[in-house]
Amino acid sequence: MSFDWLELLPLAEELSQNNGEPKLRTAINRAYYAAFHFSRSFLESHFPLQASQRIKGKNMHEETYIKMKNYPNQYVKKIGRKLQALCSNRIDVDYYEDADINKKNVEGSIELAKEVIRLEKEYKP
Repeated sequence: MSFDWLELLPLAEELSQNNGEPKLRTAINRAYYAAFHFSRSFLESHFPLQASQRIKGKNMHEETYIKMKNYPNQYVKKIGRKLQALCSNRIDVDYYEDADINKKNVEGSIELAKEVIRLEKEYKP
């Protein structure tokens, strides 16, 4: 059975409707993971890699947006920059207890995730 990572986006939106910090942090995390996994699939389907070049391991998050940012196409570079910004937001909420967590940041991260996904869906090689 294959999991649809995009199902994390409605969960992020649902969690963002709460005021508790744990739920707001988790909303940003879920929004990021929806966009991240969609981006990995996007890369693998549009830019096939040899098995030795596949994105895997502990640096897969960074490798994903770096591959996109280094791609010669400006459209793909733009997606990579947005994914990197979203990853930075996710790192803040997952690792730093003094991260600035508020509704505006959460909504911004969810919108950024939606934009990454939308840009990838609209991509025309």
